[in-house]
Amino acid sequence: MTVNKKSRSTTNQKTCPHCGDDFQGSKGLRVHMAAAHEKETTVTVRCNWCGTPMDVREWKADRNHYCTRSCGVAWTTYLQTGERHPNYKGGTSRGREFRWIAMAVRIRDGACVRCGREKTSDGRALHVHHIIPEAKAEDPHDPQNLLSVCEACHQSLEGLPPEVQLQDCGIESRDILRLRGEAATWMEKYRERVATFETAPDPWPGMFAEAQKHLKQRSE
Repeated sequence: MTVNKKSRSTTNQKTCPHCGDDFQGSKGLRVHMAAAHEKETTVTVRCNWCGTPMDVREWKADRNHYCTRSCGVAWTTYLQTGERHPNYKGGTSRGREFRWIAMAVRIRDGACVRCGREKTSDGRALHVHHIIPEAKAEDPHDPQNLLSVCEACHQSLEGLPPEVQLQDCGIESRDILRLRGEAATWMEKYRERVATFETAPDPWPGMFAEAQKHLKQRSE
């Protein structure tokens, strides 16, 4: 056992490229370099969103960098919106924004609006059904176009005219489907998050090239 530990210790030994001292593991080496060789290990990168120059350690240069939280949220929101989202298909996106809206709709309804089930048959969250299909609706993810349903009721409603669907679910008017109370509060949190995208500094021209690089890496 002693031999093995010694062998592992020697294998994991790291040498500082600036002063030649040896350290145990990469973490120990980086702590040393940050403290003893601050100037030599500092490189300048740009904020991914607004392009503001930032000083970081050389071993962090390949990561995403943001000068403020607003820039970080704006960047991630940009990559997850519309056709940039990995799940974008046929003009619609089931991305992050839809997940927030779907949760608000489930909170609003509480159960399947057609049969009253609170979960699907396999115990998962209820489906969120589009009254007017995504490809045909002007605003497909409007909460007033969405219903919480179990998988069986989802299949029953598909293909029916909107007015028939509402009648089948005992819904007199779409006005009833407006978000209120806890559901409205949930959506307000989402809107506040998206607002950060609008309040962050304007993107720098190179941001779009950076975005394409990250999108390509994510698709590989």
